[in-house]
This record gives sequence, structure tokens and C-alpha cells, in this order.
Amino acid sequence: MHECAHLILNHEPVEAGQVANGLLMVSGYRPQQENEADWLAGTLLLPRVALLAIVQSGTPPHDAARTYGVTQDMLRMRLNRTGVNLQARRRFSPRPRGTASSPRA
Repeated sequence: MHECAHLILNHEPVEAGQVANGLLMVSGYRPQQENEADWLAGTLLLPRVALLAIVQSGTPPHDAARTYGVTQDMLRMRLNRTGVNLQARRRFSPRPRGTASSPRA
């Protein structure tokens, strides 16, 4: 998905050439483009709606990672960077008695 993200984002490789059998070989992309491709790949593999469903259903991380064909590291990164973990903790954490709930921005 990372390589597809480079194509979707119209990234130009630092260097590219054809090998003997006609295949295009890319030597790499600039660091900022690699970061952009990482981000888009993660977003395509684990969109926010999927992350919310994983958390709300209580699916164990190893099962969710297997279902979506990603590593547990990728799952954890997306849950943290999207704020879904924080949102779930706030939403599902018990409030002390007598504490009024207030809207959160």
C-alpha cells in the first residue's frame, strides 16, 4: 500500500530506470514523500471508521491486525495518531460520582 500511495500522490522518484526485462526500478523518494506515503498507506489500510469499530467492539489487537492485514505496530500507530484511543478512553472511562460531564472540544 505504501508504494501505491506514492503513485496516488504523484511522487517523483529520486532516480528510476529500466532493468533488462523492462521492469521499472525506483531507487527511492525524498524523506518528506516517504512520510506522506506512510501516512496515506496507513489511512487507506485502517480508516478512522474501521478504528472506531475495532475499539467499540473490543476486538483484541492481534485479531484486528490480522483482519485488516496489518501489523500490530501499524494498528497501534493509527489508533494513537488519529486520537481514537484517547477518544475511547474519555468516552468509556468511568466518571467519579457527582462529577458533571462537560463537552470536550
